Amino acid sequence: VNVSKGFLTGGTITVGYNNDRLSSNSIRNLFNPQITSGLSFSFNQPLLQGFGIELNSRNLIQAKDNREIADIAFSQQVMATVAQVEDIYWTVVTANESVRNAQEAVDLAQKVLSDTQRQVQIGTMAPLQVTQAKATLATDQQNLIAAQTNLEYNSLLLKNAITKNL
Repeated sequence: VNVSKGFLTGGTITVGYNNDRLSSNSIRNLFNPQITSGLSFSFNQPLLQGFGIELNSRNLIQAKDNREIADIAFSQQVMATVAQVEDIYWTVVTANESVRNAQEAVDLAQKVLSDTQRQVQIGTMAPLQVTQAKATLATDQQNLIAAQTNLEYNSLLLKNAITKNL
């Protein structure tokens, strides 16, 4: 069994232990089995080649630098993800306001249509105005559907961004 340990100065220490057992079926052999054990220590310190803490700690310094780079990259990724989710959130808020405005426009267009139909029945307005009011209502309904679709799409993007498995 041998155990070695290296030091930053370039030195190494080694501790070894061996145990041999030799048995023989010879009659003349006085010590049977013969057991030999040994313990050894050695220390090696290079003085000219590979000496110095800077030279031998380069792997530790490089590992520390790599860890710092990985930490910075991770924090940048977290900040970018948070910024992306925040942008998507505000897009959802804007889409929600668009739906609310489009619904108000549809409600107003329906009121204008009903008022126009009443005035046509009374005779104070031309029937052509009813067709224009219906066209305005249809346009506003189309805008409401588009706004609702946009809201659902952006809500889905936000849910995916929040719950994505990295």
